Amino acid sequence: MKIPKFILDKRKKAKEAFDSLPSPNFRYGLSILMNPQIKLEEVEIKDDFSIDENGISLEEAENYFMNSIKLNDKINVFNAAFFQQALFLRIPKGKEMEFKFEPARDINYTLIIAEPQSKLNFTEFQFTENYYGNTTEIYLREGSEINFFSVNNSKAPHSFVLRKANLARDSRINWYDLHLGSDFTRALTLTSLNGEGSEVRNYGLVLGKEKQQFDLYAEAVHKAKSTKSDMLVKGIVKDRAKALYRGLVRVDKNASNSNGYQKAELLIMNDGAEANAIPNLEIENNEVRCTHGATIGQLDKEKLFYLMSRGLEEEKAKKVMLEGFLSPILDKLNLSLQREIIKQI
Repeated sequence: MKIPKFILDKRKKAKEAFDSLPSPNFRYGLSILMNPQIKLEEVEIKDDFSIDENGISLEEAENYFMNSIKLNDKINVFNAAFFQQALFLRIPKGKEMEFKFEPARDINYTLIIAEPQSKLNFTEFQFTENYYGNTTEIYLREGSEINFFSVNNSKAPHSFVLRKANLARDSRINWYDLHLGSDFTRALTLTSLNGEGSEVRNYGLVLGKEKQQFDLYAEAVHKAKSTKSDMLVKGIVKDRAKALYRGLVRVDKNASNSNGYQKAELLIMNDGAEANAIPNLEIENNEVRCTHGATIGQLDKEKLFYLMSRGLEEEKAKKVMLEGFLSPILDKLNLSLQREIIKQI
């Protein structure tokens, strides 16, 4: 199809920025290094384009397209310049919807607008075996709610995802990021709590094996009074896999009576696997409550021995323990997603 002018203009600016920006840096501190081994210039770009309009016209989409995304990172700019599929989705006022999205292209863009008092259960699946790129912008109106499930179970060599949600008064978004596939994954999930009483919950689950690498970042910016954020990440790495979780809760000076919490729990199953957590708080208001915690360790040998003493073989006992470890997130998923995750433990 013919690409609309406003998209062509943004893509042109992104292409220009791509040439001027430095290569991405995957070193965090002195000792944490991720190694994606990618040359973006060599990624194959297919010469096709499609737009799926679901309640949002091209004229309205122009007012929102790429407006809340900062294209100051070479990878994000690359995805903005070369995406091949766009999904525009609106949930009408007071309505409840289910939507499943299985991108037909390798690089895509999603715009979601949730009208007041609406509710959306959105599930996005990644199955591509090629480079995967995604940019998502979400706008939640007053009192709306979105459950956003992202399931990465692909065989892609690289998966680079950027999502940004903008919340109005008393709205809520729950992010469910399930990272099972891709050789290298970088997922950035950003939430701006713009309206009083708005809330965000980030639930992240990682299963890393062989030489997989996961670079995950979650950010909640409290810009209004009485806003809440809650981040929980659970991860298991084995073989030579790596997992890194970085989180940021920022409370602006006008966001009094806000509440922010971060927790990361990562299990290392053997020597050679690696896990790191870097939670951060930035607080500019004294009338708030913000805490964070991170735990990185191995399976409890005493508990494992106990289960084996009750007749379970070692591998079965480990699986039972790992399911229990992941249960705070598994319990929030439907049965089909639970089964898919348990199958891969």
